[in-house]
Amino acid sequence: MNLLSYSRGVFLKDMRVQRNLLLIMLALGLAITETFPSLPNAGFLEPTFALLFVGTEFFLTVLVIQSDPAGREFRFLLTRPVPGAAIGVAKALFLTVFIVGPFWIAQEFELARVGVALSVSDHVLL
Repeated sequence: MNLLSYSRGVFLKDMRVQRNLLLIMLALGLAITETFPSLPNAGFLEPTFALLFVGTEFFLTVLVIQSDPAGREFRFLLTRPVPGAAIGVAKALFLTVFIVGPFWIAQEFELARVGVALSVSDHVLL
């Protein structure tokens, strides 16, 4: 098997194992962006949910990185010889898709909502 197929397997395993935490993050993100702006006196709730969202993302990052340690101690990778580079690619892809990507997209939407004019290179550098 090649590096990408190993990485795909580890990525899908991480998604399957962390699906409950991903659903919690989705619910918190939707609550922050959709619910609170429409409620009249919910100003004190928004920072609380934002803090919970960031805390959940930090917790998810730690769980994903430590789920398959480099020493391969009694885990999924103990019985499946997977190259270390495949593990690194899978973890980087997972964090990009579920941590960096949503923040970047949210930032783009917020800048568009506020009306900040940016060039194409500015969007790439965000």
